[in-house]
Amino acid sequence: MVTKVTKIINGVEYSLETGRLANLAQASILARAGETVILTTISVGVDNPEQDFFPLSVDYIEKLYSAGVISSSRFIKREGRPTDPETISARLLDRGVRSLFPSDLVREVQIITQVLVYDHENSPELLQYLAASTGLLLAGIPFKGPLAIVRAGLIDGQIVYHPSISQMGDSTMDLMVSVANDMVVSIEAEAKMVPENILEKVLGEVFAQAKPFIEMQEEFLSKAEKKEFHYVPRIVPAELKTKMKEALGADFEEMVFIKVKNKRGELIGQKKSEMHGKFNEFFKPTDVDKCFDECINEIVRRNALENKRRIDGRAMDEVRPLSAEVGVLPRVHGSAIFNRGETQVLSIVTLGSARLAQITEGINGEQIKRYMHHYNFPGYSVGEIDRKINMANRRSIGHGMIGEKSLLQVLPSPDDFRYTIRVVSEILSSNGSTSMAATCASTLALMDAGVKITNPIGGISMGLIYDNENKYVLFTDIIGEEDHQGDMDFKITGSRDGWTAIQLDNKLSGIPVKILIEAIEQSKKTRMKILDVMDAAISAPRAELSKYAPRITTIKIDQSRIGELIGPGGKMIKEIIAESGAEVDIDDDGNVSIAAVTAESADKAIMMIKQTLNQIEPGTILDAVIKRVESYGAFIEINRNFGGLVHVSQLGEGFIKNAADVVSVGEHVKVRYDGTDEQGRHNFSMKGLNNDAKQEGEEVKDTKIV
Repeated sequence: MVTKVTKIINGVEYSLETGRLANLAQASILARAGETVILTTISVGVDNPEQDFFPLSVDYIEKLYSAGVISSSRFIKREGRPTDPETISARLLDRGVRSLFPSDLVREVQIITQVLVYDHENSPELLQYLAASTGLLLAGIPFKGPLAIVRAGLIDGQIVYHPSISQMGDSTMDLMVSVANDMVVSIEAEAKMVPENILEKVLGEVFAQAKPFIEMQEEFLSKAEKKEFHYVPRIVPAELKTKMKEALGADFEEMVFIKVKNKRGELIGQKKSEMHGKFNEFFKPTDVDKCFDECINEIVRRNALENKRRIDGRAMDEVRPLSAEVGVLPRVHGSAIFNRGETQVLSIVTLGSARLAQITEGINGEQIKRYMHHYNFPGYSVGEIDRKINMANRRSIGHGMIGEKSLLQVLPSPDDFRYTIRVVSEILSSNGSTSMAATCASTLALMDAGVKITNPIGGISMGLIYDNENKYVLFTDIIGEEDHQGDMDFKITGSRDGWTAIQLDNKLSGIPVKILIEAIEQSKKTRMKILDVMDAAISAPRAELSKYAPRITTIKIDQSRIGELIGPGGKMIKEIIAESGAEVDIDDDGNVSIAAVTAESADKAIMMIKQTLNQIEPGTILDAVIKRVESYGAFIEINRNFGGLVHVSQLGEGFIKNAADVVSVGEHVKVRYDGTDEQGRHNFSMKGLNNDAKQEGEEVKDTKIV
């Protein structure tokens, strides 16, 4: 049976439909906003009581045909592995739905969204929330929905809800908030240093904006037939819990509060092995694991709520010891180390020419990315062996992206700084909040490299242990165990003037707005302390770039002559790059950027460009090679496209009867360009430039000027 519901929301027609496509899935939803259409399917696996985690997978796939696009790759036209934007979109939905499933659900659930049509005005990545929430409820899965997402922009100082794609081009904020049960579930946002009060205002209004999407799902579900889903709650036997608490002993609680991570982890690991040895004969090992973790969880949460006690002994609003250092590596263009407690990050900046920018391809066509922030999390940072070195997983891509969003807001414009910028953050030691430390380290490294950022950016992560709206505690600067045992990881970055990026993960079915506002205010105070430490290391971008970074010079040519400079098949521009050693990039507007490590290389490239376009100023001294000698003069070549005749009268001082008396083929000489004659021919002179030029009756000297 086909079920369909249509609703106009904010002037856009939305529809939800099931029963027509992909009917063998547990649930399938064909969703539409304007002319953007997606298909979201929900699939489930078999129940596995031996499994100790919830195997949820979320995939978002942009089909290029949806936008009438064929891949520009000459060799591969089929969509391949997920692009970074697709991965980020999938993580966006994952964070929105994951906390709304039961914590003891171990049956595999897969959500796949495919973009079928994209109209360039209505976002498919946001439409997937409406489809996925509806599909999960239709599938009968114990999901605490409906869930809805609200997007807010800031255009000309005014908050605009549910803006179109074209409107977002003028926005200084992109704030996406997902809500369920009148509480906030997740946040993903970036902004150009927007004041915190704007963020707080949106959070206060977000539920009214989400209401039409919630009502649409409820109407649809009242008409559609739900599927069956068998779910057996996984409960740790009460007998095991009682016996384990006795076996752990009174000293176990103090073991949980050992301040040093490695020592604490080693002792707790030994105690866990001891519990397995004691109880595996009588209980399932997975239950022993779960029970042990629950015991630690109870200790951490009780002490936090009742005694305001943290694992490492800090006050709830206390940040760990901070330190920062710049210029830590030789030769690289910029480097910095940022330490926050046991978390340590090294960030390195590399600058390159505009032609080194990354070209990404998707349903929006090709996009040029001039700033990249890559995040690496090796196993040794947590004392483990890493068998997948340099393999970026979804977490690494996501953590890199929040750093990228944070700093993109303060970079100089491409017109003022014509460089491609790559920042790599190496996580050297991890005990919580590495992505925020990476943002701080990257800010410092950019300033060390001489990149003229407008403001330093710092970041902090806030945690939460929640019992009810009147009984909760907020943590400033969470460590790993507080992330694991707590209910929230709220990352927020910004300058002294406002925030630039936000990412909220939570394990509850939602967080009250008043708690989030409290966390925002506390994070702002902490961010000021972090920025003070960063300022002590370097307070402003260096005046000069590293001597190892390429220097970029820009010249302007007539747009009609771009093809002439490039040459057939790129012949001319390739020759200039090869002979000068510089990188040359040509914009469609006629701006030519020359990137070179040495001034000599840049000067040679500029001269070759001018020579190619016949734009050499009269009086310019050039290096040349004698290519042919006749009695009346010598034909010289500056490059393959620029040269001419040095008349015998211009080969040297005094009378010269025959050019062959003073120059020979293959000889390297210096010439002065004297412009063109009335017939457009180039004229050159060697007078006064080559002291070894033979006068009449003198012996020819075999001297070459290179």
